[in-house]
Amino acid sequence: MTKNKNISDVGIESVKGKKIFITGATGLIGSWFVKLLLSLDQKYSLNLTLILLVRSESKAKAIFGSVGNIEYVTLDVTEPLSICIDADYYLLAACSASPVAYKTKPVDVMNANYLGVHNILKNIADKKIISPKVLFVSSSEVYGEYKCGPKGVDETFEGKVNHYAIRSCYTESKRATETLCLSYAEQYGIDVSIARPGFIFGPVWFQNNNRADIEFFNCVKTKTPIVLKSKGTQLRSYCFVKDVALALLMILINGEKSEAYNVALDPDESVTIAEFAHKIAQAGNIECTFASDISETGWSPFSKAVLNNQKLRALGWMPSFTVEEGIVSTIKLQSMDPREITFFD
Repeated sequence: MTKNKNISDVGIESVKGKKIFITGATGLIGSWFVKLLLSLDQKYSLNLTLILLVRSESKAKAIFGSVGNIEYVTLDVTEPLSICIDADYYLLAACSASPVAYKTKPVDVMNANYLGVHNILKNIADKKIISPKVLFVSSSEVYGEYKCGPKGVDETFEGKVNHYAIRSCYTESKRATETLCLSYAEQYGIDVSIARPGFIFGPVWFQNNNRADIEFFNCVKTKTPIVLKSKGTQLRSYCFVKDVALALLMILINGEKSEAYNVALDPDESVTIAEFAHKIAQAGNIECTFASDISETGWSPFSKAVLNNQKLRALGWMPSFTVEEGIVSTIKLQSMDPREITFFD
C-alpha cells in the first residue's frame, strides 16, 4: 500500500514552538494524536507545548507517561472554561462514542459533542485569542443513510438522518456542532476545519466501551470467540487510528477554513462489520460466530457508510495501513504498556 509522504514535507515547521490544545486526549483518536505529536516533537525538536483537557490526569499519565512538555487541564468538557486557554492550534476530539451511552445517557452524549465544542470556541471568541487554527473531529455518521457509487460519498453530500430517534443523539449533535463551527467561523472569524472520520479502530486503554470493534479486539485479548450480535451486513469505511492521527495533523496544518474532510481508506477497502470481525478473528486465531438471538438494537442504522477520501488526499495524505495490517498492529500494541509505545513503533 502507498505510504505517506515524509511528514516533514507537510508543514510541521509551522507548529514549531507552538501550543496545541487537545480535548478527548485519552480517547482512541485523541490519544494517538498526542502520541504522534510527542514522537514528532522528539524527532524534529519542535519544542511543542501540549495542553490536554482531561477528566482524569492520572489516567492520562498512565497513557503518555512523562515524555514531552504536557500541561493538564482537569475538567469535564461540558463545563465552561474558568481559565483562558491561549493556544495556537486546537483539536476538539472529545465525545462519547458508546452504543450503551446512546441509550442510557443520550443527553450526556449530546452535551459532550455540542457544549464541549461551544465552550472552547466561546473561550477563543471571548478572549480574542489571535488567529488560532481549530479542527473539530466530527463523524461520517453525519451523512446518514444514503446510496452512493463505487467512489463513495464526498463532503458535499447533505445527508439524511431520522432526528426523531434516540440513537440519533450522537449523529444529530455532530451535525449541529458542525453548524456551530461554521457559525463561529462566520461571526467571529475563527479558522475552523472539520474532519469526518469513518469507522476508526486501534488499541485503546482504560476504556469501558461496548463499541463493536473494541469488543472484537477484547475477545482476541481474552482468547474467547467473537459472537456477532447482529447480521453485520453494514458496509463500512474503516481506517487504522495511526493513519487517522496523521490525517488530522495534515488537516490541522493545511486544511482550509470552514471545509470538511472525510478520513477513511479508499472505497475499495471497505468491508462489512461481519467481514471485519472475521479478519480480527483470523489474525487473533480465535473463532467468530453469530449469536442465536440476532438483534440490531443499539447498532448504527446506516446500511452503507463508504467515504470518498480524495479531498484529504489532495492535502498530501495517503494511508499506510490496510485493514488487515491495522488489525495485526492493534493486536500487537494493545498488549503493551501504553507509556512505552511511541507513534512510530
